[in-house]
Amino acid sequence: MNPLPDDDQRLKELLARVSPSLSDNGFSARVVAALPAKAAAQTFPTRFAVCFIGALAGLALAWNKGVTPDALELAADQLRGSFTRVSPRLMDPAVLVAFAIASLSLLYAFKGDQRNAPKY
Repeated sequence: MNPLPDDDQRLKELLARVSPSLSDNGFSARVVAALPAKAAAQTFPTRFAVCFIGALAGLALAWNKGVTPDALELAADQLRGSFTRVSPRLMDPAVLVAFAIASLSLLYAFKGDQRNAPKY
C-alpha cells in the first residue's frame, strides 16, 4: 500500500479521535435476523429430472404435431451438413483464442458459484 500523504494522515488522525462506531441499539442484529434463510441449492437429480421431463414433453409435442422419424432424420442430415460447412471456420486460430478468452471470462465471473455446482 502506498504511504499516505500528509493531508490524508491528518484526516486519519482527526477521524481516529471520533468514536470508532455508533451504537445502533441492536438494529443490525435485528436486520440480520429478519433476513430470509438461504435457499437450498438445486441438486443434480432434480435438475436431471426437470431436463428429462422437458425433453419428453418436447418429443410428445413434436409427435402430436405429426413429426415423423423420417422428418427427424432429414433434419439431422441438414444439421450435420451445416456443421460440416461451418467447422473449418471454427478451427480458425482467432476463433479458438476468442472462445478460450470467453470461456475463461465466464469461469472467472462465476467462480463463486462453483461451490453449488453438482458433484458427479
